[in-house]
Amino acid sequence: AYEGFATFKKSWQQYFGAFREVYAGAPGMTRMGLRYINHLPIERDVENTIISSTVRLPKLSDLPTRNCLFVTEKAVEQGLLRVVINTTEEGLQINQAVLDFDFYFQAKGSSPIPFEELDQRLETAHTVTKNFFNDLVDEGYRKGVGLP
Repeated sequence: AYEGFATFKKSWQQYFGAFREVYAGAPGMTRMGLRYINHLPIERDVENTIISSTVRLPKLSDLPTRNCLFVTEKAVEQGLLRVVINTTEEGLQINQAVLDFDFYFQAKGSSPIPFEELDQRLETAHTVTKNFFNDLVDEGYRKGVGLP
């Protein structure tokens, strides 16, 4: 289970420290990313129409929504954030929405991302992703699970 970003970052630094020792001669990384996948509750009526959601689903019309699959990519803070909102995944319980964030930095041309920048880039990835999550998720749900 996810215990929060501080715990994750501490583990990441420990594992990445070992990686840097083994690959001490490497100039840096070509790509670095952070991914969060959340399963959030939605409520459906007897006809499987979504009647309430903890995620702010895109609304394209006044017609009832049965399912949603929304993908967007945004260039943010020298990285790219890909957000997927999906209420149609097979194999999942019907009453949940998947909120999938994939934020990554890609090296420019032949210039790798220096190892010295990775801690700050991890912080940036976390901050950007957390802000988008907070914008998309209902305030009542956030408070209910102890988030600001």
